[in-house]
Amino acid sequence: MYTDFQKVFDKVHYVKLLHKLSHLGFSERLLHLLTSDLHERTHNLGPYFFLLFVLDLAQCLRYSHALLYANDLKLYNEIKTISDVELLQADLDALQYWSEENLLSLNVVKCIKMTFTLRATPTEASYVLHGTPLQEVTPVWDLGVQLDRKLIYRTTFRV
Repeated sequence: MYTDFQKVFDKVHYVKLLHKLSHLGFSERLLHLLTSDLHERTHNLGPYFFLLFVLDLAQCLRYSHALLYANDLKLYNEIKTISDVELLQADLDALQYWSEENLLSLNVVKCIKMTFTLRATPTEASYVLHGTPLQEVTPVWDLGVQLDRKLIYRTTFRV
């Protein structure tokens, strides 16, 4: 699953950020400095504060592996049975709950499903996020590299 958070660097809720930084062990003095800078507004935080903000995201995912780059999160797992499909959907549901609790919207239009397999007949599955079925896309562009269903990349790069 390829997911996308909307405008993450602009929309991180500063009170939630400060609470998370406190739990990470940031000093009172540093939290006070950040509070005066972020008070009563959303703020363009940049990638470092965003990464600190989403550190607890992995804890809500019980069955899948996750890769995070900037505001893009990939969830993946080996799918052999319908039970595996249900577990991946459970993690998508957990991601949806986490995003709602942390006031970070998922851009569902940019969230897609991509199946990578060498099997002749892969286990087919549908996944839903915020009540919207995820579109299957093939090939997919991933960090500038085009990948097809069999994980064969093209030498064409996109910046």
